[in-house]
Amino acid sequence: MRCAGCFGICGHARWRRRAVILLSSVHPEVFKRGAGYTRQLRELYVQRCTPAVCGQHSDPAAAASASFDAVFASAVFRTAYGPAFPGTDRDAEDHIARLADMPCAYLIAAQLR
Repeated sequence: MRCAGCFGICGHARWRRRAVILLSSVHPEVFKRGAGYTRQLRELYVQRCTPAVCGQHSDPAAAASASFDAVFASAVFRTAYGPAFPGTDRDAEDHIARLADMPCAYLIAAQLR
């Protein structure tokens, strides 16, 4: 639901996402749904990444899952607490770019050793 007249730029949408993420830690139904969505996303990510890292990690599926968990946790943390909370001055685009580079570096770094 959008704020009348602001077309979503007033910040209410961001606030609602933060509220849902924070609420998920204490509300059983929200937690259950969120955990289910997270499992589905992790499974899709692992299915997509595992073939690309076969032979580079002793357990490619576990490596892909760990990569997903790190990126997902960072995204959730930033959504829940806002970009200024950890004290960085990175804007959203820079943060997303660095976040996208992290799994590539982790998953592919094994072949560079």
